[in-house]
Amino acid sequence: MTKQPFISAHKDPEDESPWALQCVVKDTKDFTGLQLAHAMAVSVASFLDSIEPDTERSKAYQRWMNGRIRKILRRAKNAGWDAVQEVDGETYEIDGVSIRVLTPTAMDAIPRPVAKCQVSHLTTLDNTVATHGSLAPHLKIYTNRSLNMSAPKAAVAAAHVAQLMAMKLTDEDYTAWKEASFPLTVSSLGEITDFVESVSSVAVHDAGLTEVVPGSITAVGIWTGKTGQ
Repeated sequence: MTKQPFISAHKDPEDESPWALQCVVKDTKDFTGLQLAHAMAVSVASFLDSIEPDTERSKAYQRWMNGRIRKILRRAKNAGWDAVQEVDGETYEIDGVSIRVLTPTAMDAIPRPVAKCQVSHLTTLDNTVATHGSLAPHLKIYTNRSLNMSAPKAAVAAAHVAQLMAMKLTDEDYTAWKEASFPLTVSSLGEITDFVESVSSVAVHDAGLTEVVPGSITAVGIWTGKTGQ
């Protein structure tokens, strides 16, 4: 991934269809919301890092980054899951969750196998125990439970944190995090207060396009450095 300065918010270019990073989870109904958020964050960080310069993927990435950094998580199973494997992207299996991250595309040009995948009605198991991370260069992500976000919405928020954190890290810290395969944990807080935001490394202020009011803090990330403590 091309390193860029930290970006807190983008706006879509006028008179153009917005772009999005489409992701599809294999709907098995046997993972928790926090497992989904963990898998989504690691998968997106891994995919963005894999983009080589001067390729069609990098051109699509740059156009996506020129607008709002929109991510959409869909669900698929059986033939639908098999079909999205043919769309340009990468599939990751993290913490028992399979996610395919696809090359960014305009919302009016979504490949048919992806467009057929549903955005809503993803069922996850109940669990408030944080996902596990390693004592390596480490990111702690906290989603905002007080907003009552759906599991996909919270997972997208976690992925936003991972991307923004990757953009903000020094080259040394980013390289160490990458070499450790992007370790992170995801848990939730009953409320994200002004104090929590002030001590966080990054905070996601939602545009309010779905589920929450504009400006809501959907998730924050705290970088723990090389000790993981």
